[in-house]
Amino acid sequence: MQEEKTEKLKTYLRRLDAGEDLENVRKDFVANFKDVSAEEIMSAEQSLISEGVPVSKVTNLCDIHSALFEGKTCAANENIPAIFLTGHPLNILTRENEEIEKRLDKTERDLASGDAAVITEDVKELTEASRHYDKKDQLLLPVLKRAGVPGPSDVMWDVDGQLRKSAVLLSKQASAGNIDADGIKDLVQRMREMIHKENSILYPMCEKKFTRPDWQEAAANFPKFGYSYLTNVPLWSEALNMDTVPSVELLDEAHLHLPGGELTLKELAGILKTLPLELTFIDRDNVARYFKDGELFPRPTSELGHDVFDCHPPKARPIVETVLDELRSGKQDSVSFVADKHGRKAYVRYLAVRGQHGEYLGTLEAVEDISEIPTI
Repeated sequence: MQEEKTEKLKTYLRRLDAGEDLENVRKDFVANFKDVSAEEIMSAEQSLISEGVPVSKVTNLCDIHSALFEGKTCAANENIPAIFLTGHPLNILTRENEEIEKRLDKTERDLASGDAAVITEDVKELTEASRHYDKKDQLLLPVLKRAGVPGPSDVMWDVDGQLRKSAVLLSKQASAGNIDADGIKDLVQRMREMIHKENSILYPMCEKKFTRPDWQEAAANFPKFGYSYLTNVPLWSEALNMDTVPSVELLDEAHLHLPGGELTLKELAGILKTLPLELTFIDRDNVARYFKDGELFPRPTSELGHDVFDCHPPKARPIVETVLDELRSGKQDSVSFVADKHGRKAYVRYLAVRGQHGEYLGTLEAVEDISEIPTI
């Protein structure tokens, strides 16, 4: 029976992809299903990807099938009791969605009034939703993918990137005196659809697939990513206590003999902490082994020991693979670029790390905040 339901859902998605009118498909859907669980929706989406449907096509369906399933999923409150646990990741993300929705409502009202100054401020506020998407993309989607459900990571992460870029672009345009009303309306609609997908599909799926340690680690990492529109956010009582993580203090008297001198591990840890850089080391097998993060690109502890590609959206994977391959082969020793992040400018460098005989040991990512560096 489960397979029949999944196949039926896949048929509806294919019909939408072929261009059939949404209302026609919706009528058939309503006639055949009383409700649809989050697991069935994700199963249908994952099956399409597994059968070779390009992720880009499933991404394009994302907003459409959200509308298709609107109002027909099982009640979120029945599936996600964690939303009621103060400080739990799902509690925080759900509260953020409530705040995002309030701002979407206000933006729609202000668009009708036509006050350019107010609309400009509204769109600027919508860019702050990026911290919500950051937490979801970095702390939920990779763990869900490792639990055997890669569909959300393959689809939602790219859509989140589109929402971030659209919000920033529309905000810049509005600040320059160009109010793109149609573009803003489209953004508002897509952000609403993402709220529905998260509350009714993603969060119930996470509730089923995450282990308690998964939630504890995610909760401990939430503060470093910041919050969208929330203040004085309490930490979940069962969050992992990062103070209990083994410290270098246990080995602080051990000495390292290096070509340039000698350091204790405590001194080396102090030097790394002092460097005005955010660092990530990826070993020769493309596994994330170490990071010293900051405000520009915070790193979750959950990425340590896992494939670095799990930490990037699908669209970025080919770029990351190319960079690592060129550093590994010796074609290049470094790759660098400047990126904008939360209103700051970051100088990002990927550096090949080689041993005494030139053998490839891994790649070091070094991120420097250059926002305050004066131009000469």
